[in-house]
Amino acid sequence: MKFVILCLLGIIPLAWSYADVSDKVHFEDIIKKPDVLRAELYCYLDRGPCDEVAAQHKIHITEAVDTACAKCTPTHKHNVKVFIQGVSHLFPELYHEFRDRYDPDGKHYDVLIDEVQKF
Repeated sequence: MKFVILCLLGIIPLAWSYADVSDKVHFEDIIKKPDVLRAELYCYLDRGPCDEVAAQHKIHITEAVDTACAKCTPTHKHNVKVFIQGVSHLFPELYHEFRDRYDPDGKHYDVLIDEVQKF
């Protein structure tokens, strides 16, 4: 019985996280390559094609913004923080477009930023 409970406790967090998004993507490497970062951002804004990784991220952006990344792992939250910092610094006009697209009413984005700053 204890084994079953321990197994369930191990599975439940996976059900509440973005299990299809890899923790192996390092946005520190991506922001060092502005062309790659711009391509990711263009994918998210429907201005360009998405590679497999960006497409996986894009699926979850709206929910992550709306819930302050509630289902994100600590690594996901760190990557969101690095992405936001990189985009806001390198592409401020696209950063505002990204914010407006995924939080048109301006209700959730600042809460998301406060949450991911911890990582």
